[in-house]
Amino acid sequence: MAATMRNPAQETELTALENVKLFQLDVTDSQSIAKAYEAIRMEYWTVDVLLNNAGYALFGPLELSTEDQIRRAYDTLLLGDDPGNPSVYPHVTREWQW
Repeated sequence: MAATMRNPAQETELTALENVKLFQLDVTDSQSIAKAYEAIRMEYWTVDVLLNNAGYALFGPLELSTEDQIRRAYDTLLLGDDPGNPSVYPHVTREWQW
């Protein structure tokens, strides 16, 4: 199983599982998505399941948030949920054809 996260070096629980390999990925960065996907394909050849569990917490009233905070939340929660990167979808749809 491939698990992705922004800072895999800081992960402690998943590293204890013998069938899990960690890869660095930032869902708000299309180059990071492409690089992680290519590394995963080199390791496992195919992607059978794609699950995004990325999150971003922004606390406090919205009117007190900065534009950067709102953009980061939007990018992570809405755009980050769609790995519509050209490096990902062609392979996934080809592999998942019925």
